[in-house]
Amino acid sequence: MPPSKNWHWRNARAEAYAKEWLTAEITKLEVEGLKVASVDVEGDCEVGMRKSKIITVYDLVVKTEWTGADDVKGTLTCPELMHDMAKSEYVFESELNGGSGAAADKLRQLARTELADRQRDVFDRFTQALLSRYSFLLTDEGPANELEASNSGTSTPSSVAVAGAAALPSASSSSRGGG
Repeated sequence: MPPSKNWHWRNARAEAYAKEWLTAEITKLEVEGLKVASVDVEGDCEVGMRKSKIITVYDLVVKTEWTGADDVKGTLTCPELMHDMAKSEYVFESELNGGSGAAADKLRQLARTELADRQRDVFDRFTQALLSRYSFLLTDEGPANELEASNSGTSTPSSVAVAGAAALPSASSSSRGGG
């Protein structure tokens, strides 16, 4: 009987999903006086399984461009969104890229407080979104050929073929002898 795919190391790369999900969620945010213009997400994101335990590992930079009245615009950047951070640990950098005066300062302050707090709520839900999307693919209950195991025998993940590449951007896995 072949070993359960729940035991050996399996990883699914999730950068494309992270960018798509975070962009969609942050773009929906509403703060009176501000509108999210765009979201840029960069970094690494994986969902993995080792010895039947599903884990998420990500280190992302999330940059949100916002606009307000009177051509006021700016950015709110979270330089470190990591899998092991608590909601209270998210730090934001704020920059004013257009406009000046009291009205611009007020909008920048709204971005630094209200928009940042709403993004913290989104970040707090991100791990669960990753688990919901990928954990089923990594378990024995998942689609049979969605992820194909590699018999490389190495201790680090190696590339594998992925069925339905649009649904799963990329994946990797390997087996360790002796479990």
